[in-house]
Amino acid sequence: MKQIKKTKKQESGRSMIEMVGVLAVMGLITAGAFVLITSAMRSQKISRVDDDVSAIVAGTRLLYNSQENFNGLNNTAIEALGFSGTNPFGGSYYITVNSDKTKFDVFIDGLSASECNTLKSRNWPGNNTAIAGGEKVTVSSDVASMTGTTCKGVVKITYGKVQ
Repeated sequence: MKQIKKTKKQESGRSMIEMVGVLAVMGLITAGAFVLITSAMRSQKISRVDDDVSAIVAGTRLLYNSQENFNGLNNTAIEALGFSGTNPFGGSYYITVNSDKTKFDVFIDGLSASECNTLKSRNWPGNNTAIAGGEKVTVSSDVASMTGTTCKGVVKITYGKVQ
């Protein structure tokens, strides 16, 4: 049997089209991974905010459990509970008390419009727990000023003593 002699041209490496194809596939994989990582990081931040707010509310209720109302509650309570006051989105947590001192508001600020809407629609801890006056936990948002393409917003969650 006669052996066919290969020429140098037939033995050359990959063609330019093959290399472009490989680079295109690698680019798609990289872009997909970037989207997944960004989404996972956002979910982690939202989960951390959930945990932080739950801890702030539980700690505040524990601190004021033996008292009739939330008189004297302020942002130093957040520090006393071990929080720096900074949320994962770069904003702050802060607390205010309503005029009759029976409820308190936990604010989350420094949010984009998207983050604000996501956090506003969360099922916050205690949403189905009766609080002072037989009311439920309420959530509202106040989207403040537009800075560049990021709309800074605030989410306010109102809590009270568990009945």
